[in-house]
Amino acid sequence: MEKAVELIKAYVAAGFSKIHLDASMSCADDPIPLDPVIVAQRAARLCQAAEETASNAQKMALTYCHWHRSAGTGRRGQQY
Repeated sequence: MEKAVELIKAYVAAGFSKIHLDASMSCADDPIPLDPVIVAQRAARLCQAAEETASNAQKMALTYCHWHRSAGTGRRGQQY
């Protein structure tokens, strides 16, 4: 997750405004499928990193996209 946080910060610092928050994939010893609460917590952490990095002007333009995977299938579900 630390690398993902740094990546989000780098994207925002570079001027990207559409940020994809896909935290649905299991890491290391995580269970499969990943608990939706953990997915939400991780996505929130990435969002927080973007908000903390963005300038006031950038914050007005930031857009977040979040994809979730259908439980147990590995297929992508809806975009939020």
